[in-house]
Amino acid sequence: MNGKNEVFRILLPIKELFELYQKLSETIITKIDVKGLGLDTIAVNNTISLLCEVGIIQFNQEKNIFQKTLIKNIGLNDFLEIFYTRLKSSYSDAFTFISQAELKYDEAEGKLYIKRNSVNLNLSGLLMLLDGIGKVKIRQNDIFILDKSLLDYRKDYNIHSTYHKTLEELKKQLEIAEKFGAEAELAAMKYEIKILKNAGIDKSPERISEYNTCAGYDIVSYMNKDSLIPDKYIEVKSCSDNNWIFYISRNELEVAKSKQDNYNLYLFNRKNREFRIIQDPYNFLIENERINQWTMEPQVYKVKSLEGLI
Repeated sequence: MNGKNEVFRILLPIKELFELYQKLSETIITKIDVKGLGLDTIAVNNTISLLCEVGIIQFNQEKNIFQKTLIKNIGLNDFLEIFYTRLKSSYSDAFTFISQAELKYDEAEGKLYIKRNSVNLNLSGLLMLLDGIGKVKIRQNDIFILDKSLLDYRKDYNIHSTYHKTLEELKKQLEIAEKFGAEAELAAMKYEIKILKNAGIDKSPERISEYNTCAGYDIVSYMNKDSLIPDKYIEVKSCSDNNWIFYISRNELEVAKSKQDNYNLYLFNRKNREFRIIQDPYNFLIENERINQWTMEPQVYKVKSLEGLI
């Protein structure tokens, strides 16, 4: 871990951090006086180092005192806004934990989250600060992401790459498929925003496929005005024409089966750039395959040796 980030091992909570800032900026406190504050010495020293690093206070070596650099009598809310902005700027590498953890979606909370045990214990102080500022919510072993700007740290981290692709042709195919998929999802977001607006639902959909590719759907939205959390699940498929040829995974089918009417397929026709919506696609496809209106063909087989069992 970056030596500068050692301060995140142990820090004062936000309330005590702000109180310490006020004391350091309103009274003459030397490095020796800090020991008499009645707080954990290591946490105090780390917090002071942190405040100095982000430029909120500075130590005047000539006078041997701490001095604040912000406007006098700044309130807590303004302080936290400035502190958070400078924290992300000064310790940007510490925030990469968000890119190295598996991002999941909690349907009950309607929020993205990561597991606490996926974050280095040396960053406990940082997590505590983010929770205190209200940028994340820590609940037992789950860390819910409240500030979506934190997800920007994932942009330069390829969380979707699992295999080393050595075949140039396969690589190009995957790049094209990814391009078509992203295009369709962005179009679906705009389309869904219009649907919500026309229905008088003053809420916004969220594209979670950017962060979690295993949820079984790409976008979460709202079924009606009374929906307190997202309860509409949208899987987007890019199709070349009105034949509506697309691929659906077993996981997506299982999720569609469990969500029923709350699950929607948004089929995007790249030719005329129009959508076809299929609600409850699991039962729709099963029924329409039975009456020969649609067909589903297996494309991938899972192979396993049973020789050792004979």
